[in-house]
Amino acid sequence: MKFDDLVDAILKEDLRHAALAGLLGLGLTGGAMAAGGGSNIIKPATSQSVSKLPRGIRNNNPGNIEAGKDKWNGMIGSDGKFVHFKSAPHGLRAIGVILRNYKKKYNINTIEGIIKKWAPPNENNTESYIRNVEQNTGISRDQKLNLNDRDQLKKLINAIVMQENGKQYKYQDSVMNVALDLIFTS
Repeated sequence: MKFDDLVDAILKEDLRHAALAGLLGLGLTGGAMAAGGGSNIIKPATSQSVSKLPRGIRNNNPGNIEAGKDKWNGMIGSDGKFVHFKSAPHGLRAIGVILRNYKKKYNINTIEGIIKKWAPPNENNTESYIRNVEQNTGISRDQKLNLNDRDQLKKLINAIVMQENGKQYKYQDSVMNVALDLIFTS
């Protein structure tokens, strides 16, 4: 079985669990899927039509990675500005790869350093972004990060996703775990 087939199978299994939970009245919220056929289970506070979802969720690109010369694993195009991935794990993987490359290429390994590069002040309210990531990870801005630690990387990716798309968007652990597997096996 090819890796992409495995990702699709895992996500389809999540859809079956979500549908079953809904039928049984277990209070599972959301279950919105992004456009493009990807099965991205997220838990929004309220259900929304796909067109009203944040651009990053619609594009399976929850880090809002801009299109450029890079050809990402799972990339299926762009919307004119941002990469469009075939599934959320591929978009989440791209976030993790970029964060780990910040350490390898630029020796950047703190929240403050990472966010200043990820969301520069000429485009963002970088200080607010840093504070939100600190708050959502429980890690101080100047603490040295180990981006080879799955739990620490997962916290950082989740915090970036919430900042980029809204606090109500959080991927289920099973989707994040597929993304982390993609990061650590590539």
